[in-house]
Amino acid sequence: MAAVALGGFFLPASLIVERQRLIPLPAPELYDRVASLRRWPEWATWWQREPFLEVRHGGPERGAGAALAWRSKREGEGRAKILAVSPNREVALAFDFGERGEAQSVIQFEASADRQQTLVRWQVRSDFGANTGRRYFGLLFRPWIARELEESLARLEAAARANSSPLPETLPALP
Repeated sequence: MAAVALGGFFLPASLIVERQRLIPLPAPELYDRVASLRRWPEWATWWQREPFLEVRHGGPERGAGAALAWRSKREGEGRAKILAVSPNREVALAFDFGERGEAQSVIQFEASADRQQTLVRWQVRSDFGANTGRRYFGLLFRPWIARELEESLARLEAAARANSSPLPETLPALP
């Protein structure tokens, strides 16, 4: 038992997981779904696992200060808040998972040169300090968090594509 406790001090004191996806849509169509926590049920995987998630929204509808609190038997209790936004470029969030800890998250949108594709990069970071139990948590749940991010990015693409306007066809060049 002492070896397990002591071994925890040699595990990473933080967890950083990042996933990205190139989505064939302009950044504004994706950003709008992320900058409003009220739109997260359209794409975030948490709502798929727990359709009866109790949610309360606070603050503005979108952008910095927008917040939500959730509660469910399966997902537990927690809070999320948008800390800062850079329109069509970045959304920074803070998550509080109660007893399970806290995390910071940044979702970035990098438009292609023609602005018809967007590289969406999602990073989650959690610092554990000297808490060896949370350090073990970080080690064990890294693959699960990575899968959650990948699935959510795929669902973000699907939701945006389902509701996007088709791009205008280009006219053929004249001879």
